[in-house]
Amino acid sequence: MRLSHTAGLFVLLAVILSACSGGSKEAPADAHPAVSDKPPVSAETEPPVTQQQEPSPAPPRPQETKQPVAVSYRVYTGPLGFRLPDTMRELSVGETAVMGLEPFDLDVLLPGLKEEPARKALSIEGLTLIGDPVWLSEGGLALQIGKGATGQTGTINIRVDGQTPAALEIRRVGPATVTIDQRIGHTWQAVTVLNAYTSPGPSAVRINFSKPVRKDEVESALLAAQSKPIRGLMEWTDDQTLTWQIADLPPRLDFLLGGAHDADGLPLPGGIPSLRLGDPPAAVLVDLADLEEKVLGTLPPDIVTAELSRSRQAINLIAWIPGTTKWDWRTVDLYFDLEKKGLKTGRVEEVVPRLPDGLENWVVSPNGSLVASLRSSGVETESFQADLVVTDLRGGRSQVFPNAIGRYRGAGQVDLTTYLAWSPDSLAVAALSYAGHPETSELIMVDVSTGERTVLVPDLPVRSDGTRLTWSGDGRFLLAGNMLINQEERAAVPLPGDTAAGGFWEPGGARLIYSPRDWGPTFLVNPETAEAEPLGDGMAVGWVGTGKAVLVRWNGSETRYLPPGQ
Repeated sequence: MRLSHTAGLFVLLAVILSACSGGSKEAPADAHPAVSDKPPVSAETEPPVTQQQEPSPAPPRPQETKQPVAVSYRVYTGPLGFRLPDTMRELSVGETAVMGLEPFDLDVLLPGLKEEPARKALSIEGLTLIGDPVWLSEGGLALQIGKGATGQTGTINIRVDGQTPAALEIRRVGPATVTIDQRIGHTWQAVTVLNAYTSPGPSAVRINFSKPVRKDEVESALLAAQSKPIRGLMEWTDDQTLTWQIADLPPRLDFLLGGAHDADGLPLPGGIPSLRLGDPPAAVLVDLADLEEKVLGTLPPDIVTAELSRSRQAINLIAWIPGTTKWDWRTVDLYFDLEKKGLKTGRVEEVVPRLPDGLENWVVSPNGSLVASLRSSGVETESFQADLVVTDLRGGRSQVFPNAIGRYRGAGQVDLTTYLAWSPDSLAVAALSYAGHPETSELIMVDVSTGERTVLVPDLPVRSDGTRLTWSGDGRFLLAGNMLINQEERAAVPLPGDTAAGGFWEPGGARLIYSPRDWGPTFLVNPETAEAEPLGDGMAVGWVGTGKAVLVRWNGSETRYLPPGQ
């Protein structure tokens, strides 16, 4: 049968579409299988199927490994600027250092870097830096970190090209506070600076911490603080409250917590008043006509010096304040207001002059218009000359008298005080000048209008540094330590005691109240005869008028603090 031309075209189109679809369509069920003129292939003769091999993955590139920055840290928990070994601890890279709120020193040691790369590598986040980092000879930077706030965090970063960065995180926390209570009968009474006295016998004290502490360290510190072993029992209510039952109270019970830490690892504070047997010191007014005494008020213990202000309305004090060990007590300025009967920190100065930098040991003239001070000239050595500078407070102009006073600084001596004394008429300044031997001095006088320098006593047996010097109210006598000098006769006689003595002249007169040392016998001295009338134990303070002197009395002065070795 012949197909028409059109039908042939349709057949051809169907074949093409079938080929394009890959022949994936199933044949109809009744369709016959296609007949092949090739013989069937058996399993034995079927050619193997060749599988296409996937390409092998390329070997991984060796990763570049960075070496960590070689860095270590040292932090100091003592006073700023004093890198003391016993206040140092080492920190690890990646550690979070818990620090208090006060400034602290931190050494960042970078042994593999020189100075400029080390400065470039350092960056600080969230912390205040005091000044610029200082390069350490061992390789590294010394930092001073400023005050912080509770909860503040910061980071010390070290980034060096090609090395893994290092970071030290610092977290600031508030310090613990400590209060002391003493059991009086069935109640607890707070121990304060002015209320730290008790009676002999058994007692109990309670030590209260504002945050958890390391209990074993606290117990060890308290026992080590005492001058003699104490029999008693320590019991903890919790991690913040310790009760100490004491069989027999010592003359002075100290609460020095050096070496003890709170739960954050911060050192526990100092400044905790000691508990003492006896009565507190008292300022008394003595009427020298009949020697009757009137108590003016209670003072703190451990007074080093006491002196009436120019207005005679306050007593300026320097007193020891407990530290954390027997070695780190410090002195503070306090004053007792004689009218309000209150103790405050600081010093009452009716005249506080504004002086140029570099002037020291200043003293205001009796008329209140001039200030005498010292200025070092040239390089300070063991002994050197100082200029006497007299400044007029009314106009600010100064007169300089070059190399007027010799000064001496002994080996290891930190403080250097040369006392200047104005004449009562404000026309001359007296001083003890170094003249070649550390145990003697020459007493000189400088006329502040002409600069004329007069040697009153050429070889006075007192030190030029640290010996107190005062001028009598009538201008005829001076007192240098324990040496009474008659200016007119230029003669000196010793009074009882050593050169650490001091005294105060009666206003407008020549009588003197005198203490041979800070605590001990006091005397009323007649300079005409050098006779000393005993006034009992205490400390001379000053005069509030003719015939009325102020002293400090303390029957417990044997419990006062003395620096080790004294």
